[in-house]
Amino acid sequence: MSSAALDIRIDRKAYPTSSGGDVRVAIKNLKLSVSDGEFLCIVGPSGCGKTTLLNIVAGIDGDASGAVIPKTGQTLDSIRVSYMFQTPRLLPWMTVRENVRVVLDETTAANGRAEQLLERMELADSFNEFPNRLSSGMQRRVSLARAFATEPQLLLLDEPFVSLDQPVGNILRQLLLELWQTRPTTIIFVTHDLREAIYLSDRIVFLSRGPSQVILEKSVDLARPREIEDPAIDRFRHKLLSQHESLLHGMATPQSDIRNENDGTA
Repeated sequence: MSSAALDIRIDRKAYPTSSGGDVRVAIKNLKLSVSDGEFLCIVGPSGCGKTTLLNIVAGIDGDASGAVIPKTGQTLDSIRVSYMFQTPRLLPWMTVRENVRVVLDETTAANGRAEQLLERMELADSFNEFPNRLSSGMQRRVSLARAFATEPQLLLLDEPFVSLDQPVGNILRQLLLELWQTRPTTIIFVTHDLREAIYLSDRIVFLSRGPSQVILEKSVDLARPREIEDPAIDRFRHKLLSQHESLLHGMATPQSDIRNENDGTA
Protein backbone atom coordinates (compact mmCIF):
# COMPACT_ATOMS: atom_id res chain seq x y z
CA MET A 1 0.00 0.00 0.00
CA SER A 2 1.35 3.41 -0.95
CA SER A 3 0.75 6.43 1.23
CA ALA A 4 0.04 9.94 0.02
CA ALA A 5 2.25 12.89 -0.87
CA LEU A 6 0.55 16.26 -1.25
CA ASP A 7 1.12 19.83 -2.34
CA ILE A 8 -1.27 22.09 -0.44
CA ARG A 9 -1.86 25.59 -1.77
CA ILE A 10 -4.65 27.58 -0.12
CA ASP A 11 -4.96 31.07 -1.53
CA ARG A 12 -7.82 32.19 0.68
CA LYS A 13 -10.39 30.82 3.08
CA ALA A 14 -12.83 33.23 4.72
CA TYR A 15 -15.87 33.05 6.97
CA PRO A 16 -18.71 35.59 7.30
CA THR A 17 -18.80 37.45 10.59
CA SER A 18 -21.69 37.07 12.99
CA SER A 19 -23.01 40.47 11.86
CA GLY A 20 -23.28 39.19 8.31
CA GLY A 21 -21.12 42.03 7.02
CA ASP A 22 -17.38 41.76 6.50
CA VAL A 23 -15.69 38.40 6.30
CA ARG A 24 -12.98 36.98 8.53
CA VAL A 25 -10.07 35.60 6.55
CA ALA A 26 -8.90 32.38 8.25
CA ILE A 27 -6.17 31.29 5.81
CA LYS A 28 -4.29 33.29 3.20
CA ASN A 29 -1.44 32.28 0.89
CA LEU A 30 -0.66 29.07 2.76
CA LYS A 31 1.74 26.73 0.99
CA LEU A 32 2.75 23.34 2.32
CA SER A 33 4.16 20.11 0.93
CA VAL A 34 3.77 16.73 2.62
CA SER A 35 6.02 13.81 1.74
CA ASP A 36 5.02 10.20 1.18
CA GLY A 37 4.80 8.40 4.55
CA GLU A 38 5.72 11.51 6.53
CA PHE A 39 4.47 12.16 10.05
CA LEU A 40 3.82 15.91 9.94
CA CYS A 41 2.65 17.93 12.94
CA ILE A 42 0.97 21.32 12.59
CA VAL A 43 1.31 23.68 15.55
CA GLY A 44 -0.25 27.10 15.99
CA PRO A 45 -2.19 29.30 18.41
CA SER A 46 -5.83 28.63 19.17
CA GLY A 47 -8.14 29.82 16.42
CA CYS A 48 -5.42 30.21 13.81
CA GLY A 49 -7.07 27.85 11.30
CA LYS A 50 -5.50 24.45 12.04
CA THR A 51 -8.82 22.57 11.98
CA THR A 52 -9.94 24.55 8.95
CA LEU A 53 -6.81 23.43 7.14
CA LEU A 54 -7.51 19.76 7.93
CA ASN A 55 -11.11 20.14 6.79
CA ILE A 56 -9.96 21.55 3.45
CA VAL A 57 -7.44 18.72 2.96
CA ALA A 58 -10.13 16.16 3.87
CA GLY A 59 -12.58 17.68 1.38
CA ILE A 60 -15.07 18.51 4.13
CA ASP A 61 -14.70 22.24 3.45
CA GLY A 62 -14.81 22.95 -0.27
CA ASP A 63 -15.34 26.69 0.07
CA ALA A 64 -11.73 27.81 -0.26
CA SER A 65 -9.67 29.04 -3.18
CA GLY A 66 -6.60 26.97 -3.90
CA ALA A 67 -5.83 23.30 -4.41
CA VAL A 68 -4.73 20.13 -2.65
CA ILE A 69 -2.77 18.17 -5.26
CA PRO A 70 -1.36 14.65 -4.88
CA LYS A 71 2.25 14.45 -6.07
CA THR A 72 1.87 10.89 -7.37
CA GLY A 73 -0.46 11.64 -10.28
CA GLN A 74 -3.51 10.41 -8.37
CA THR A 75 -6.62 12.47 -7.92
CA LEU A 76 -7.48 13.54 -4.39
CA ASP A 77 -10.75 11.57 -4.63
CA SER A 78 -8.80 8.34 -5.23
CA ILE A 79 -6.77 8.63 -2.01
CA ARG A 80 -8.07 6.74 1.01
CA VAL A 81 -8.40 9.32 3.77
CA SER A 82 -9.27 8.80 7.44
CA TYR A 83 -10.00 11.61 9.88
CA MET A 84 -9.77 11.36 13.67
CA PHE A 85 -11.45 14.30 15.34
CA GLN A 86 -10.95 15.95 18.74
CA THR A 87 -13.88 13.90 20.05
CA PRO A 88 -14.20 10.16 19.33
CA ARG A 89 -17.51 10.52 17.41
CA LEU A 90 -18.50 6.92 18.07
CA LEU A 91 -22.01 5.85 17.12
CA PRO A 92 -23.77 5.33 20.47
CA TRP A 93 -26.19 2.67 19.21
CA MET A 94 -23.32 0.45 17.97
CA THR A 95 -20.97 -1.75 19.95
CA VAL A 96 -17.21 -1.22 19.97
CA ARG A 97 -16.77 -3.90 17.30
CA GLU A 98 -19.56 -2.43 15.14
CA ASN A 99 -18.09 1.08 15.41
CA VAL A 100 -14.92 -0.15 13.70
CA ARG A 101 -16.64 -2.51 11.27
CA VAL A 102 -18.93 0.24 10.03
CA VAL A 103 -16.14 1.72 7.86
CA LEU A 104 -15.24 -1.65 6.28
CA ASP A 105 -16.69 -3.55 3.37
CA GLU A 106 -18.17 -6.97 4.06
CA THR A 107 -15.13 -8.94 2.89
CA THR A 108 -12.67 -6.95 4.99
CA ALA A 109 -14.93 -7.10 8.02
CA ALA A 110 -15.23 -10.87 7.64
CA ASN A 111 -11.44 -11.15 7.63
CA GLY A 112 -11.35 -9.86 11.20
CA ARG A 113 -9.53 -6.56 10.67
CA ALA A 114 -11.68 -4.75 13.24
CA GLU A 115 -11.02 -7.39 15.87
CA GLN A 116 -7.27 -7.42 15.14
CA LEU A 117 -7.01 -3.66 15.59
CA LEU A 118 -9.12 -3.65 18.74
CA GLU A 119 -6.95 -6.38 20.22
CA ARG A 120 -3.94 -4.22 19.37
CA MET A 121 -5.65 -1.48 21.38
CA GLU A 122 -6.09 -3.89 24.30
CA LEU A 123 -9.87 -3.81 23.89
CA ALA A 124 -10.50 -7.52 23.29
CA ASP A 125 -12.73 -7.66 26.37
CA SER A 126 -14.85 -4.74 25.15
CA PHE A 127 -15.96 -5.88 21.67
CA ASN A 128 -19.64 -5.93 22.68
CA GLU A 129 -19.67 -2.88 24.93
CA PHE A 130 -21.44 0.32 23.92
CA PRO A 131 -19.49 3.62 23.89
CA ASN A 132 -21.23 5.01 26.97
CA ARG A 133 -19.73 2.16 29.01
CA LEU A 134 -16.17 3.13 28.07
CA SER A 135 -13.77 5.62 29.61
CA SER A 136 -12.69 8.56 27.48
CA GLY A 137 -9.33 6.90 26.88
CA MET A 138 -10.97 3.69 25.72
CA GLN A 139 -13.26 5.64 23.40
CA ARG A 140 -10.20 7.27 21.82
CA ARG A 141 -8.68 3.80 21.32
CA VAL A 142 -11.78 2.70 19.42
CA SER A 143 -11.64 5.85 17.33
CA LEU A 144 -7.95 5.26 16.57
CA ALA A 145 -8.65 1.66 15.56
CA ARG A 146 -11.43 2.85 13.25
CA ALA A 147 -9.12 5.45 11.70
CA PHE A 148 -6.59 2.76 10.73
CA ALA A 149 -9.15 0.11 9.78
CA THR A 150 -9.42 1.14 6.12
CA GLU A 151 -5.61 1.23 5.76
CA PRO A 152 -5.69 4.93 4.81
CA GLN A 153 -3.08 6.48 2.60
CA LEU A 154 -3.64 9.78 4.42
CA LEU A 155 -4.60 10.05 8.09
CA LEU A 156 -5.70 13.39 9.51
CA LEU A 157 -5.80 13.85 13.29
CA ASP A 158 -7.16 16.97 14.94
CA GLU A 159 -5.81 17.14 18.51
CA PRO A 160 -7.05 13.59 19.11
CA PHE A 161 -5.55 13.25 22.60
CA VAL A 162 -6.51 16.66 23.98
CA SER A 163 -8.09 16.66 27.48
CA LEU A 164 -6.77 13.18 28.32
CA ASP A 165 -4.65 12.83 31.43
CA GLN A 166 -0.96 12.44 30.71
CA PRO A 167 -0.52 8.67 31.30
CA VAL A 168 -3.49 7.77 29.08
CA GLY A 169 -2.40 10.27 26.43
CA ASN A 170 1.11 8.82 26.41
CA ILE A 171 -0.22 5.29 25.90
CA LEU A 172 -2.29 6.43 22.92
CA ARG A 173 0.61 8.36 21.39
CA GLN A 174 2.72 5.22 21.59
CA LEU A 175 -0.05 3.15 20.03
CA LEU A 176 -0.38 5.67 17.21
CA LEU A 177 3.34 5.47 16.48
CA GLU A 178 3.29 1.67 16.52
CA LEU A 179 0.38 1.57 14.06
CA TRP A 180 2.03 4.16 11.80
CA GLN A 181 5.25 2.16 11.71
CA THR A 182 3.51 -1.14 10.94
CA ARG A 183 0.79 0.22 8.62
CA PRO A 184 2.51 2.92 6.53
CA THR A 185 0.48 6.06 5.95
CA THR A 186 1.03 9.77 5.63
CA ILE A 187 -0.09 11.57 8.78
CA ILE A 188 -1.02 15.20 9.33
CA PHE A 189 -1.48 15.74 13.06
CA VAL A 190 -2.75 19.02 14.52
CA THR A 191 -1.73 19.92 18.07
CA HIS A 192 -1.14 22.93 20.30
CA ASP A 193 1.36 20.91 22.37
CA LEU A 194 4.91 21.42 21.08
CA ARG A 195 6.32 18.61 23.19
CA GLU A 196 3.78 16.20 21.71
CA ALA A 197 4.73 17.37 18.21
CA ILE A 198 8.45 16.80 18.85
CA TYR A 199 7.81 13.32 20.24
CA LEU A 200 5.62 12.22 17.33
CA SER A 201 6.71 13.91 14.15
CA ASP A 202 9.30 13.89 11.40
CA ARG A 203 8.66 17.60 10.79
CA ILE A 204 6.75 20.42 12.48
CA VAL A 205 5.00 23.22 10.62
CA PHE A 206 4.20 26.34 12.63
CA LEU A 207 1.27 28.53 11.61
CA SER A 208 0.79 32.23 12.23
CA ARG A 209 -2.13 33.96 13.82
CA GLY A 210 -5.02 34.40 11.40
CA PRO A 211 -5.02 34.76 8.54
CA SER A 212 -2.97 31.62 8.81
CA GLN A 213 0.31 31.17 6.96
CA VAL A 214 3.32 28.92 7.43
CA ILE A 215 5.93 30.87 9.39
CA LEU A 216 8.41 28.09 10.15
CA GLU A 217 9.12 24.48 9.22
CA LYS A 218 11.37 22.42 11.46
CA SER A 219 12.69 18.90 10.91
CA VAL A 220 12.80 16.77 14.06
CA ASP A 221 16.13 15.00 13.76
CA LEU A 222 15.82 12.87 16.90
CA ALA A 223 16.34 9.15 16.39
CA ARG A 224 13.41 6.75 16.51
CA PRO A 225 12.09 5.02 18.50
CA ARG A 226 11.75 7.90 20.96
CA GLU A 227 10.90 7.82 24.62
CA ILE A 228 8.29 10.32 25.77
CA GLU A 229 10.42 11.26 28.80
CA ASP A 230 13.67 11.58 26.83
CA PRO A 231 15.50 14.78 27.94
CA ALA A 232 16.44 15.33 24.28
CA ILE A 233 12.81 16.29 23.58
CA ASP A 234 12.94 19.03 26.21
CA ARG A 235 16.31 20.23 24.93
CA PHE A 236 14.91 20.41 21.40
CA ARG A 237 11.90 22.38 22.63
CA HIS A 238 13.98 24.76 24.76
CA LYS A 239 16.42 25.58 21.99
CA LEU A 240 13.68 26.13 19.42
CA LEU A 241 11.74 28.50 21.68
CA SER A 242 14.90 30.34 22.72
CA GLN A 243 15.48 31.09 19.04
CA HIS A 244 11.84 31.98 18.37
CA GLU A 245 10.32 33.24 21.61
CA SER A 246 6.86 34.03 20.21
CA LEU A 247 6.54 30.99 17.94
CA LEU A 248 3.68 29.41 19.88
CA HIS A 249 1.82 32.72 19.71
CA GLY A 250 1.93 32.61 15.93
CA MET A 251 4.82 35.01 15.48
CA ALA A 252 8.30 34.18 14.25
CA THR A 253 11.45 36.18 14.83
CA PRO A 254 12.83 38.12 11.85
CA GLN A 255 15.60 35.60 11.22
CA SER A 256 13.02 32.85 10.73
CA ASP A 257 11.78 34.39 7.51
CA ILE A 258 13.53 31.38 5.98
CA ARG A 259 10.78 28.82 6.54
CA ASN A 260 12.98 25.74 6.58
CA GLU A 261 15.50 25.36 9.36
CA ASN A 262 17.90 22.45 9.43
CA ASP A 263 20.37 23.58 12.02
CA GLY A 264 20.26 20.53 14.29
CA THR A 265 18.24 22.02 17.13
CA ALA A 266 18.60 18.92 19.27
